[in-house]
Amino acid sequence: MAAPVLTRLADRLGLPTVRDDDTRSTAVSRAGYAAVLRDGPFLGVVAVVLVLAPSTLVPTLIMAVYIGVALDAPVWIAGALLTLNTTMIACTQTSVTRVIEHRDRTVVVALGIALGPMSRQ
Repeated sequence: MAAPVLTRLADRLGLPTVRDDDTRSTAVSRAGYAAVLRDGPFLGVVAVVLVLAPSTLVPTLIMAVYIGVALDAPVWIAGALLTLNTTMIACTQTSVTRVIEHRDRTVVVALGIALGPMSRQ
């Protein structure tokens, strides 16, 4: 839904766009932000991530409020759990990336889609 809006914006700004597969190979060889801004499918993915990323962060942040207010636990516990969660993500992200970087992208995306709902409470 955001990709057509971004494409129209790029047209109005006068940015050149890549329309067919033959010219795409020459666009890849260019460097800089202009080449990134011309990549419509990539901008669409970025727009979707910008919309969905906050929804994955909200449960973690609400957990801190829940611990402090509903459970009447000391406030430092919420901070410690948030720090533990961030540390676990930072450590496992590197390991998982090393394992999947040589795999087929389609399989990795399919696996991510399958495992995504299981990671939510």
